[in-house]
Amino acid sequence: MLLVRRVVGGTPGAGAADARALAATVLGVPEDDLVVSAVCPDCGGPHGRPSLRSRSGAAVGAWVSVTHAGTGTWVAVTDEGDVGVDAELAAQPAERIASIAALVGVDAMDVRQLLRRWTRIEAVLKADGRGLRVDPARVLVSDDGSFATLGDTRIRYRFVEVEQPVDAVLSVAVREPAQPEPAAV
Repeated sequence: MLLVRRVVGGTPGAGAADARALAATVLGVPEDDLVVSAVCPDCGGPHGRPSLRSRSGAAVGAWVSVTHAGTGTWVAVTDEGDVGVDAELAAQPAERIASIAALVGVDAMDVRQLLRRWTRIEAVLKADGRGLRVDPARVLVSDDGSFATLGDTRIRYRFVEVEQPVDAVLSVAVREPAQPEPAAV
């Protein structure tokens, strides 16, 4: 099960409360039994990849991702595996669009298509857990846009179609189960 929710006017702290509520729904447990934390692996600050645990500290079998764009906060929770959610406001300054186009490696593209490609890349990097510490060029999106791989790994992330907000572009990526190595012939 995958649930995605937008919190209009949300603050960075708002995502944690919504993540707990969504995770409780996904897992069928009381919200008070869950703890959301987000510790940066580099500095120890409270802005790292979100994770869910039980109050006792045990893993709970659900994964969470939070993103902020403008005054909106989006939260994705699933019991399927690592998840990443990313949003970008549809109205962007020309400099920001040029910067994203350079990161994505395209010269000309419809702005919404460009933002969709960029949010997909960032959703994969968030699902991976390392975010922009990994070169975005390592995310290889399939020609049909249904999945991506990260560099030369065999790890695949599928993109989940979600309702698109009018004022933003939203993408969700979920890590697929590991594929067996091909048999040697």
